Amino acid sequence: MRRLVAGRGRAAVVAAPIADFAAALGPAADGFVGPSQWEPQTAVAAPDYGPPPAVVMGMLERAARSASVPVDYPMAQACAAGLVAQRCIEYTGGLGDDAALRDAAGRLDFTTFYGRFRIDAAGRQIGRTVALIQRQDGRKTVVGPPELAEGELRGPF
Repeated sequence: MRRLVAGRGRAAVVAAPIADFAAALGPAADGFVGPSQWEPQTAVAAPDYGPPPAVVMGMLERAARSASVPVDYPMAQACAAGLVAQRCIEYTGGLGDDAALRDAAGRLDFTTFYGRFRIDAAGRQIGRTVALIQRQDGRKTVVGPPELAEGELRGPF
């Protein structure tokens, strides 16, 4: 990995938003770009379902502290998945019918702290946009889409 970054070339990698990636590479992580499913600063301020972002962050931080791990998007994603499952169960009235639960998931359109949940007929998430981050000056910076950006994408390209 050191050879790859020694020339200061840039690459897009799925691991870029994960804290362990930055910890492993140190300053050499700067410039890497990757998708992030969720960043705290992009959270939905007033979700229609579930707790607000501040409450979720408190829960995630406590869980992360007890496990000695950083809060990263996979943890938030798992929490959001639980909320979606809960909402589908409430909509159908129980767990007894898998087809009804899948149908509920296809009919529902709501927001959680994580973003909008809306899937198409094939089950693809169409309700939310994935953030693009770049490691800049030792931290994650959201560089896209424009409505979520905290900074500009840095080159060279």
